[in-house]
Amino acid sequence: KRLIKCFLNYLRHDRTEVSALFDMLSIFLYRSRIDYSFLKEFYVIEVAEGYAPNLKKTILTHFLNIFQLKQYGQDHLVVAMQILILPMLAHSFQNGQSWEVVDPSIVKIIVDKLLDPPEEVSAEYDEPLRIELLQLATLLLKYLQNDLVHHRKELIKFGWNHLKREDNSSKQWAFVNVCHFLEAYQAPEKIILQVFIALLRTCQPENKLLVKQALDILMPALPRRLPPGDTRMPIWIRYTKKILVEEGHSIPNMIHIFQLIVRHAELFYSCRAHFVPQMVNSLSRLGLPYNTTAENRRLAIELAGLVVAWERQRQSEMKVVQESESQNQIVDMLSPTVIGGDPKRSSDVPMFADDLSKRVKVEPGLQPLPVMSPGGASIPNIETPGSSGQPDEEYKPNAAMEEMIITFLIRVSLVIEPKEKESSSMYKQALDLLTQALEVWPNANVKFNYLEKLLGNLTPSQSKDPATALAQGLDVMNKVLEKQPRLFIRNNINHISQILEPCFNNKMLDAGKSLCSLLKMVFSAFPLEAATTPQDIKMLYQRVQDLIQKHLAAVTTPQITLEASNANSIISFALFVLNALAEVQKNFIDPFIVLLLRVLQRLARDMGSSAGNHARQGQRPEMDSAVSSRPTVDSTVICNMKTVLKLISERVMGSSEYRRNMGQILQTLLSERGTDSSVLLCILDMIKAWIEDDYRLVSSAGSVSSLNPKDIVTYLQKLSVVDRKSFSSSAQEEWDAKYLQLLYSLCGDSTKYPLASRQEYFHKVERQYMLGFRAKDPEMRKRFFRLYHDYVGKTLFARLQFIIQTQDWEAVSDVFWLKQGLDLILAILVENEPISLASNSARLTPLTIVGPVPDRIIMPQQVPDAHESLDGTSLSFDSLTTRHSQFLNEASKLVVADVMAPLKELAFADPNVAYHLWVLVFPIVWVTLQKDEQVALAKPIIALLSKDYHKRQQGCRPNVAQALLEGLHLSHPQPRMPSELIKYIGKTCNAWHTSIALLESHMLLMNEAKCSESLAELYRLLNEDDMRYGLWKRRSITAETRAGLSLVQHGYWQQAQTLFYQAMIKATQGTYNNTVPKAEMCLWEEQWLSCATQLGQWEVLADFGKGVENYEILLDCLWKAPDWTYMKEHVIPKAQVEETPKLRLIQAFFTLHDKGTNGVGEAENLVSKGVELALEQWWQLPEMSVQSRMPLLQQFQQLVEVKESSKILLDIANGNKPASGNSGASSNHQNSFADLKDILETWRLRTPNDWDNTTIWYDLLQWRNEMYNSVIDAFKDFGQTNPQLHHLGYRDKAWNVNKLAHITRKHGLPDVCVTILDKMYGHATMGKSR
Repeated sequence: KRLIKCFLNYLRHDRTEVSALFDMLSIFLYRSRIDYSFLKEFYVIEVAEGYAPNLKKTILTHFLNIFQLKQYGQDHLVVAMQILILPMLAHSFQNGQSWEVVDPSIVKIIVDKLLDPPEEVSAEYDEPLRIELLQLATLLLKYLQNDLVHHRKELIKFGWNHLKREDNSSKQWAFVNVCHFLEAYQAPEKIILQVFIALLRTCQPENKLLVKQALDILMPALPRRLPPGDTRMPIWIRYTKKILVEEGHSIPNMIHIFQLIVRHAELFYSCRAHFVPQMVNSLSRLGLPYNTTAENRRLAIELAGLVVAWERQRQSEMKVVQESESQNQIVDMLSPTVIGGDPKRSSDVPMFADDLSKRVKVEPGLQPLPVMSPGGASIPNIETPGSSGQPDEEYKPNAAMEEMIITFLIRVSLVIEPKEKESSSMYKQALDLLTQALEVWPNANVKFNYLEKLLGNLTPSQSKDPATALAQGLDVMNKVLEKQPRLFIRNNINHISQILEPCFNNKMLDAGKSLCSLLKMVFSAFPLEAATTPQDIKMLYQRVQDLIQKHLAAVTTPQITLEASNANSIISFALFVLNALAEVQKNFIDPFIVLLLRVLQRLARDMGSSAGNHARQGQRPEMDSAVSSRPTVDSTVICNMKTVLKLISERVMGSSEYRRNMGQILQTLLSERGTDSSVLLCILDMIKAWIEDDYRLVSSAGSVSSLNPKDIVTYLQKLSVVDRKSFSSSAQEEWDAKYLQLLYSLCGDSTKYPLASRQEYFHKVERQYMLGFRAKDPEMRKRFFRLYHDYVGKTLFARLQFIIQTQDWEAVSDVFWLKQGLDLILAILVENEPISLASNSARLTPLTIVGPVPDRIIMPQQVPDAHESLDGTSLSFDSLTTRHSQFLNEASKLVVADVMAPLKELAFADPNVAYHLWVLVFPIVWVTLQKDEQVALAKPIIALLSKDYHKRQQGCRPNVAQALLEGLHLSHPQPRMPSELIKYIGKTCNAWHTSIALLESHMLLMNEAKCSESLAELYRLLNEDDMRYGLWKRRSITAETRAGLSLVQHGYWQQAQTLFYQAMIKATQGTYNNTVPKAEMCLWEEQWLSCATQLGQWEVLADFGKGVENYEILLDCLWKAPDWTYMKEHVIPKAQVEETPKLRLIQAFFTLHDKGTNGVGEAENLVSKGVELALEQWWQLPEMSVQSRMPLLQQFQQLVEVKESSKILLDIANGNKPASGNSGASSNHQNSFADLKDILETWRLRTPNDWDNTTIWYDLLQWRNEMYNSVIDAFKDFGQTNPQLHHLGYRDKAWNVNKLAHITRKHGLPDVCVTILDKMYGHATMGKSR
């Protein structure tokens, strides 16, 4: 293979080395597992198509030389011709390179040396070589007819000699060769007939393709080579008829001739009378047996189609004849000489028969070739049956034949099983031909005996699927019914009635489509109300209604239990039929409206149950609800629901009872989250049609069935609150377009609806939900804005009052709705005023320099070759100044509207722009108001800020509360607001700095206690202790408070605790005469507890918590004491405290301590919840604030260490699994517990900063101490087997205790240091290494 590739690489560089091409072909003479297809592709593609004509000529000459010199064996020559020579010549001839590759001398060599050599040479040719030479001769005859005229004798001799050979393969190729010769040149009639008859009698399967190819070449030439002359019928027709009669008992012979007639139907048209009877009689024999081949069945169908096509052609010709004025024209038109032309060739062309358009006529004076027939005898004049009669151009099949053809097409349609592609194609062809046959013979008698038998035996035991048979029977009935409606219905009404029940029982939609088509044609031909409709057809109507009633009742009756899929199939089929019949007769569904409403209720239940199952399968609440996809519902349920809605939408409004039931179902569907978007769109279309049609009827005739305004408002409100979060983008756009168009029409179309109704819809629907005012489509939004603009007053006070007081924004509280308020304020600007800059804006340095010009300033020289700008114009100083002056002139003409229109659109698209615009505009508007107007808006502003619905936006940045608060902060004069409200908005809506600034300004003016408490609370939440303590020092009453806070700020916890304790004692003894406010006394208690925490007084804190039942303090101190028992028995079951990350952290500590390895899963869930809460708190803090995030960062570290603690417990549990008695246990333990060792090492490296509060160190190292105890307990028995593991927990615990004691000593707490060293380690001795 590699050697061949080397040769190929060489030949691609040097194409003149043609001998190598032939040498490489020897590779194909031996069988091999190696794939040499790449070599074949080289010959067929690169050589045959890519080589130049002169190289091809060289290759051909080289081949002729080696052929004559016999350098290669015959098998080598065969391969050379197959792979190289024949593809190369074929490509050259087809692409107009004939005489560049082949010249007369080469042709002479081919004919003389290859095709017609001396007898002794040709006798040595073996069979494969003869076949290749025949193909070569055929190729020359096909493309070089003109130039082979002088070699006709040698060519026909070559082909004829091979016809006489016994070998079958070369004989068939000889037929193709001789037929090409006869097509190209005139020859004696007896030779042509000899060949034609031999081909007609050759019907063996192995010869099929070549015989077909030869006949397809010869047949178009027969009218020219064998003209009819004086006889009424051409001789080749007579022989075809004769052989068909003689060999008709043989199926292969008959099929062979019939296939020939089908392929060349136009040649046999004028003499069809001699073939049609036998064709018709053979249809059943060929096409109907169950075991017949697909080829025979297709031939039978094509024969039937041929007879129909011939008859259609005859009818067309007769129509033309009747319209003609001259008898001569009639005679010319009906003359059979029309066949003497060169009709279009069949698509089944031979291998080298692509271009036979070049015809070569026999030159004048040329004698016929003296070629004798194989037997040497002449061909007698044969009189075939019927040849003595007149060739009947007006021949038409009789009524019996028509009936036989139609019956055959019906039967073959029922026999075929359209499962595969080929059988489906035949089935479709048979049905199409049945339609054509009924068009050609509209009055033919159609018998349905076979259909009756088929319908009578619809049992599953049959070889054919009963549902398929049913669908086929319906297809056939439809085809006949299309062409013979009234006649067919009257004659086959029993069959139609008989087929109804099986169709409903099978519930096949394919059969349903055909049944609907059939029933529609019956209903159209015989309307129920018509007086002429026969009684049996009325019975059919009743039968259809009873079946629909029965099946719909089965799925809506509670006593009958059906599977969901079975019920949906029944509903689908019944609805399919109902929908089809309602198209013909609208009132047909009236008797079924009650049942259809029950079906709709069942479908709504099914859809709701699907949604409920989806919700129960683990969908996360709250957080995932916004992004979760709509529950998956069976598509059949959705399709059925839409069909029912469309069916009853027009008929349900006629009765108040129906309308009430329908309203209840629709409200359920609109409220259900699981309702599919396509169903909701269908409901919207239906309600829209009701509203529009009802108003049209009211305006014209005062219909009593119309919706009243109250119903319309109810429906619109339901449509407004439909959950559309999971709609696809296309469905969302479609919903918005339809619903908003309907709503705007109701609110603003004065030509249709009265003013009172329009105002009611505007206030109860649009103003309540504001869907139009915040529509995505700018045009639709502008139309709704005009409604608001006309409704609200045109003064700034009226606009601001509408935004702050009048309008309820709860429906849009999840978005930044102030952009709609901005639109209303900006809309009353004087938009036609020109834009002018403020006096202090846009200051530029002067263009000219005052004083002497410095030497270093060099003016740039003007470049003569000006560059081009983007629009193609040249850039020069003049052009630049001109363009700039034009820009300035255009800019000077701009008015306010030119800026505000795009600015409003930008504000609608981006909440940040709307936020800054509001903060900029509101103070300007506020200062322009009169004092009484400001007073009137003060309380509404407080009420607006107090609305609970601001919570829905508290996680958004920016949010409405932020914008309102900052706008008020920048306003002058500021309206007074409750400090508690300012504090609440500041901490929940991330308006910390604005709230603090407001409270600080209030403090300067009023210095109220509530104001200072709120400000202090905000400082505490932001971890700004110094600011908080400074505030308390300014407003405290007692000296103890000021002194204690100063001590706390400097870290003197013991002294501060003592001072706060003394202050509390004095207060209880009445020393201060009740002058100390309660807030200050609470501060003492809080600071005393804080000092106790810093000093590690966990027992004291536990006693205090137990005394006042403060579970928050107990949870924080008991696990550090530690007192897990009391915590488990008295605190965990009773504690009801706020959800915080710290709470989840302590719960995780307790779970791991109490349950050990069994609590790992629960602890990790608690940690995940704690992380979520911590992230929520992180998001609520100011963007640029480090100090406020410090406690959260410390809690994050603790959460991480809880997860690591779970790994430690799991690692210990998994590492202790091997049996201790195992000989390899020691080495196994030596190499195990890798996670444990890594985590303990990491803990040593990951400690807080030395200057961090001792509480941070306590929280972290106290829990580590618990984990070290677990490690010590796990390895306490390893003292002898694995001392390193045995000492692991002791060593790290000792380091932990020493580190904590060291930090407390550094913080100036020696007593705490001693206490830690005394109690925390818990063992009698501590090794020196520790």
